[in-house]
Amino acid sequence: MGTVYRAVDLERNTTVALKVVTDDDAKSRFQREASVLASLEHSGIVRYVAHGSMDGAGLYLAMEWIDGVALDRRLEAGPLTVQDAIRTAELVARALGAAHEAGIVHRDVKPSNIILRDGDPEKPVLVDFGIARTDKTARTFTATGVVIGTPAYMAPEQARGESGVDARADLFSLGCVLFECLCGRPPFLGEHVIAILAKILLEPAPRVRSLRADVPPAIDALVARLLEKIPANRPPNAAVVVDALGKEEHDEVPALSERTAIGVAELRFTTVLLARATAGQPLQHDSLAGLTAESEIADAASSVGMSIAPLADGMFVGSLGVDDTAGDAALRAARCALVLHARLPKGVVALATGRALVEGEVPVGDAIDRAARLLTRGRAPAGVWIDDATAALIEQRFDLASERDARVLVREHQPAQRTVLGKVVPFVGRERELALLEATYRECTEEPIAHATIVIAPPGTGKSRLQRELVSRLLASDEPPVVWTGLTDPVMRGAAFALASDVFRRVLGLTEDQPLAKRQEKIRARAKDPSTATFLAEMVGAPFDDTDDAALRAARRNPDLLATRIEEAVVAFVTEELRAKKKTRLIVLEDVHWADAASMRLFGGLLARLREAPLMVLALARPSLDESHPKLWEDVRCQRIVLEPLLRRAAERLARAVLGDEADVDVIVRRAAGNALFVEELARACAEGRSAQDLPPTVAAAAEARLGALDTTARQVLRASAVFGERFWLGGVAKLLGVTNESAKTRLQRLEELEVVSPATGSRFADQDEYVFRHALVRDAAYAMLTDEDRKLGHDLAARWLEERIDDAAVLAHHYELGERNADAARWHVKAAENALAANDFDALTVHVERAEACGATGVLLGQARLATAEGASWKSDFTTTAKLGAEAVKLLEPGTERWFQAMGTTAAAHGRLEEY
Repeated sequence: MGTVYRAVDLERNTTVALKVVTDDDAKSRFQREASVLASLEHSGIVRYVAHGSMDGAGLYLAMEWIDGVALDRRLEAGPLTVQDAIRTAELVARALGAAHEAGIVHRDVKPSNIILRDGDPEKPVLVDFGIARTDKTARTFTATGVVIGTPAYMAPEQARGESGVDARADLFSLGCVLFECLCGRPPFLGEHVIAILAKILLEPAPRVRSLRADVPPAIDALVARLLEKIPANRPPNAAVVVDALGKEEHDEVPALSERTAIGVAELRFTTVLLARATAGQPLQHDSLAGLTAESEIADAASSVGMSIAPLADGMFVGSLGVDDTAGDAALRAARCALVLHARLPKGVVALATGRALVEGEVPVGDAIDRAARLLTRGRAPAGVWIDDATAALIEQRFDLASERDARVLVREHQPAQRTVLGKVVPFVGRERELALLEATYRECTEEPIAHATIVIAPPGTGKSRLQRELVSRLLASDEPPVVWTGLTDPVMRGAAFALASDVFRRVLGLTEDQPLAKRQEKIRARAKDPSTATFLAEMVGAPFDDTDDAALRAARRNPDLLATRIEEAVVAFVTEELRAKKKTRLIVLEDVHWADAASMRLFGGLLARLREAPLMVLALARPSLDESHPKLWEDVRCQRIVLEPLLRRAAERLARAVLGDEADVDVIVRRAAGNALFVEELARACAEGRSAQDLPPTVAAAAEARLGALDTTARQVLRASAVFGERFWLGGVAKLLGVTNESAKTRLQRLEELEVVSPATGSRFADQDEYVFRHALVRDAAYAMLTDEDRKLGHDLAARWLEERIDDAAVLAHHYELGERNADAARWHVKAAENALAANDFDALTVHVERAEACGATGVLLGQARLATAEGASWKSDFTTTAKLGAEAVKLLEPGTERWFQAMGTTAAAHGRLEEY
């Protein structure tokens, strides 16, 4: 807002800090700062000296000159001691309390605005009241929707651009400052201001003691309370904070107990949305005129199942709850992005997908940083920009374009023929199921008779591909059907007749952008009977006026009656359609596990009331169908087809269609375990130069969907099991979970029933039950869900459990290294290197020696590694290397020991061979 000079007060002959402002736009705020400081007198607040104008050259404000260092500069050297941090925060809280009592909210409490007089943490002084709010100026100087403050230290209500921010916002900022004094970093980090603001709104702040164990629990709890998202959950005033910080028992700090088991926290895929009302630049509140109101934006987002929160400067952030699987979340987020872009045609929307920590809170993680980069890259023009992970998850359902090295979301389309790398993949392994569906269709047509078929399988198994192949063949047959389709998503579960409405809107050719009168005209033209038209319109969201329609008024007052009249209208409409065009109707319903109950009852009633009509309903569902719709359509003619995994030959044909005759085909087929999507996506990864061991987002999402259906305890068991690999043992899992063998066995038996794991034939350990994951990629997905802390702890515990039972150096080195027990890892890597030498596996020898050195092998241990490498070089007749490394080993090994004599002999022999040459 201005420039600060070191100056001399000639009247008092003292040094002062002179703040000068010449910008007309800043003068009103500057005068407010001067009046605020003039009204405050506290040892912890910079002292006012004088203010005035400089003969048309601007305004000045003179303040006391403080010899010292700003707190942010001090923190560049590292965090403060615990007692210094507490004392500094206590004194700043006292200064804030004085300001708050005078009706002043600072609104920009941060380390750079706290000067440590003489560099002493016991002498903090609060400066820069340039954006402070007073009771008298609140309405004059603050507009809703404008950022006021510094993002990394800003309270959520400030991040939302709310007006009327009170003293509790300063307490949130003080919590951020105290957190940084103790931990050396702010609680909310991000590459871009938008990402920081979004995290302040959505992410829980980390606990101080998770980063610094010597902080007293009471201070840890106080910081957590200061950083609460809701102002009412923070301390009510600065005095309460001063009392909490001033207690003397902070000196005694109980040690943090060492964690001994895998926790419940996990990493899950999530898709994050960021939007800006106008592309390319920040937006002030007065620029929002004519844009859709925030409430309308929120309503539009909720219609597709996403929660949207406004940020300041015309920005919005949205995230999906943790119950959504990744692929489903990405689809819903993409729909929301298109809805928002329609409301904000001059705006820019960004989507990014990534893993986030989930511990009962809304997940955001690093996806928010990537979304912020997309939102701001090169002044991104209006549109919907998405990252590669999101693109991979939605490309089969949305049209995408490429622009400026990024992907752009264009529109949603009907699921089309699936391609991989531009190739149409063959239809393989489902010939038996296809023949059964074709026979069912012929029966419906020739009898005629109404028939339903439900195809059940996990995501990626091939339900949609089977359906598309059936429709394609039937449309090319001598008696083609009229095909009606309906799509579902999780949002539909809470809306009556949502799926049925989708089907009949498509049949009637209705779209959301058509005026109501146009939609009603189309319904009347297609449904000849007025009553049929009236209740069809009620179902598809084009309601008629009930002023002169007593039947419609009565139905609207009685939900049961309305449902009955809608079902009667649908039956009448379908009957008329069949009479007008004598062709079988094939109704395809996708993902009916998400369908609303009213729609499923309606289609069941349609099948029951038109039993002798040429009508076939084909429903596709996940195995969770019986949980959402138990005993579906049991009272009508209905069959179920459960898709089994692809057989090996079919999976090989599918992989070779993408890769050709590549060596990776065997690896792909084994890892995919009969899942068609996994085969395709792993083949795609290999074709793009990645390893078949990689886990593409599409595969990870589908595998995580399998785990997402399990309860928290089951997923915790699987994460612990995954630490060992595809094979694991009862006692090892119990060790990682911190439970008894009996308890672990009960949990694993439940996973057996759910067909996630299986008992192995035989066991590596006579006293331990051994298990295997039934699907390698489910193991990989479970492992990817481990938090960094649990992954480290899990491998450490696994190593210690295994070391009591095996002498497999490579396995133990692997676990100890991932458990960050570097000394133990180096020890076992050296042992593994010696084993590799004995087996003449020189490549493995090199790898283990390199890993031992990376883990910090020194002294005798490093000497053993040098000796092993020297002997390996000798076997390859590289005597120069043998002599060099052998000499190093002699210096490192303990003289007189067996290995020392061995190193001496190896080195001497190498020199002798060199002399021969």
